[in-house]
Amino acid sequence: MTNLQLLHTIDQNPETNTHLAEIMDSIKSNGWQGLPLVAIGEQLLNGCHRATACALLEIDPQVYAIEAPTASDDEYINDLWYDLGNPTGTDQILVTLQALYDEGLVERYAIDILSAELTHEK
Repeated sequence: MTNLQLLHTIDQNPETNTHLAEIMDSIKSNGWQGLPLVAIGEQLLNGCHRATACALLEIDPQVYAIEAPTASDDEYINDLWYDLGNPTGTDQILVTLQALYDEGLVERYAIDILSAELTHEK
């Protein structure tokens, strides 16, 4: 399995993390459902519980990978990539993805995935 880095730390014990246990049960019963996780390189931008559930079940999650950037001469672009790799939350990820999309550096699909997740969280 790919070594994906979680965006934030979670309780990785399904006996004490009921949300994780529910996701594991769902994946065992129904397979992967819904949109993929989003990652830049090995850094996940969403889906810490789903990624952990897959790791514990020893299956690979579905992941939409954003191509890792190369250094740019444009400080603004470098700052955007930095912000994407060090986000403070889903809202900030979406703002940064939109700015990168506006610059032609990411596909709309990444924004669609995170937007759907943010809508689901509310």
